[in-house]
Amino acid sequence: MLMDHVGRFFFPGVFILRSLSWCCFHLFAYQLVIGYVHTKNIKRYFLRLFLFGLISQYPYFLLFPGKLNIFFTLFLGAAFIFIIQRKQFFYGPLLLLLSFFVSGGVLCVVLIPLFYYAPTLYKFSFFPSVKVPTGKLFYWFYPGHLLLIKLFLIFS
Repeated sequence: MLMDHVGRFFFPGVFILRSLSWCCFHLFAYQLVIGYVHTKNIKRYFLRLFLFGLISQYPYFLLFPGKLNIFFTLFLGAAFIFIIQRKQFFYGPLLLLLSFFVSGGVLCVVLIPLFYYAPTLYKFSFFPSVKVPTGKLFYWFYPGHLLLIKLFLIFS
């Protein structure tokens, strides 16, 4: 993630710094889902995400004006999991609308529930006895996600 911020701020023309660091969000999304599953108080979990987002927004906005930081993206992704669990689908369009204003956009917000709802499909692990619940869907979504981001950057 540091490479992404250094590349965006100091070397805006060096595309390799940005593209190598895009895998960081997928790790953040996976860790968010693990935290969501294991938290004892979901309201405090949302509050912590929101507070860290508020605290880190000012420095983020000084360097990269225009969008909300990654904590708000994680907050919206966790909110998607929450509304799907509670079957309150009428909040979905509002969350999709809000996801246009966060760092990463709709693609990153939609990725988080995919990590949550594919727990029975196990990803390859370097330790065969340890099953990592990320899902086979991750193998296809990650390259597709990177391809969509690169196409967006090329045509924008």
